[in-house]
Amino acid sequence: MWASTHNGTLAGKMSAVVDALHACQQAPANGGTGYLSAFPAEFFDRFEAIQPVWAPYYTIHKIMQGLLDQYTVAGNGKALAMVVAMAGYFGERVRSVIQRHSIERHWTSLNEETGGMNDVLYQLYAITHDQRHLVLAHLFDKPCFLGLLAVQADSLSDFHANTHIPIVVGGQMRYEVTGDPLYKEIATFFMDVVNSSHTYATGGTSVSEFWFDPKRLAETLTTENEESCTTYNMLKVIYIIIF
Repeated sequence: MWASTHNGTLAGKMSAVVDALHACQQAPANGGTGYLSAFPAEFFDRFEAIQPVWAPYYTIHKIMQGLLDQYTVAGNGKALAMVVAMAGYFGERVRSVIQRHSIERHWTSLNEETGGMNDVLYQLYAITHDQRHLVLAHLFDKPCFLGLLAVQADSLSDFHANTHIPIVVGGQMRYEVTGDPLYKEIATFFMDVVNSSHTYATGGTSVSEFWFDPKRLAETLTTENEESCTTYNMLKVIYIIIF
């Protein structure tokens, strides 16, 4: 809204939100680590141990993306510094998991919703050109899913749609940032598969946020079809392909 109007009141409110979040990030409880969230870092201990916890990275992505937008749209340098600090914190967490356990443990943890972590990290890398941000983005690409699409396997059945559509969006950003044509091909193939085999006549996809057998959608009609988050994320995939 501010980008369209340049309204001074909106600008003041945006800056106030960034300042308040910055104060939280700098609070003694966070020890200058760069961590920023409404829930404790212990949630990530559970995430990394493959213990029950609902999608902490899903929320972190939203915070990082909002702050990055404050920089790219409104020029708020403090917001960019906050995102860089968050990327540093989570980069160390991922590195620790891989070193203490294995890369397989990290990949397994990504079976939980992580939002568009790869997407926002590729965007950050495009700004900072810091190789650590590029490596961390790669580590959220989830090759067990993108790999299937890379070999053009129509194997979406039983995948959780709202976990995996944002990963495709991040793959598209990988193409935009690195120029790797494979990730453009992945997104195009994914879009073709969803449109031809997993889309209802009304344009949405998934049931209870999952994909099931291709081209057998009549058997999946319930009150839980076409969840709005999946629709939003599919629109992002389409937009990037077209534009």
